[in-house]
Amino acid sequence: MKNRMFLLQLLLLSLISFRGLAQVRLGVQAGGTYSDFRHVQADRENEKALRKATSPIPGFSIGVLAGYQLSKAFSLQTGLNWTNKGERYEDKGKDMNVAFEYDQKTSVHFLEVPVQAACHIRKFQVVAGPYIGIGMLGHRKSEFNGTVNGVSETNEERLRIKFRNTLPADFAPENGILYQRRLDYGLNGGIGYQAGPALLRATYAWGLANSRTRLEGDETYKDFKSFYRVIGLSVVYWFKE
Repeated sequence: MKNRMFLLQLLLLSLISFRGLAQVRLGVQAGGTYSDFRHVQADRENEKALRKATSPIPGFSIGVLAGYQLSKAFSLQTGLNWTNKGERYEDKGKDMNVAFEYDQKTSVHFLEVPVQAACHIRKFQVVAGPYIGIGMLGHRKSEFNGTVNGVSETNEERLRIKFRNTLPADFAPENGILYQRRLDYGLNGGIGYQAGPALLRATYAWGLANSRTRLEGDETYKDFKSFYRVIGLSVVYWFKE
């Protein structure tokens, strides 16, 4: 908790310091996201099967922005955003005596800081740069519906996400808990159209951090990686300088 509060204070201090520069303007942004994981496995057949079973989920992103105008054509932008990411996993099967459907949804909330260079071409702009995110909270909800020899069965489960980069080899699993790494980082880019103080922007975030928590002594950790991929569509409103 102390480390999390220190990081939040550091991010807020950076924004305040950024505001002290000349030619800086502030803004707010809100929009929707469409996200999933890019799963990479050593077993390519399993990887293909997993990709077919997973799909993106809708989410949201809200935050504050700061822009520093370097010249008429270029600016530097940063901010502090609350962003929702995740994915859906679905599976179903049927044979002579058994039929089932399984639906699982993972939803995680991050506090993110993007740093982007923006190129302005008339009313259009192109942005690109890195981002870093800190996992704040999340959950995974699953639902199973099946029939075995004519007998119906339904089961629902909700797991709370706990953020841990590494777990000891002898750790005892906790009921109702799912582990994931807290830190996410990567690259993002996008295009936007400026109409007065409002900017309509489409972005894509390419995560580079493996979200899976590592178990000490697990030699298979590198054989299964999951990276966030996020499409965003948002509206930015810039306040007057």
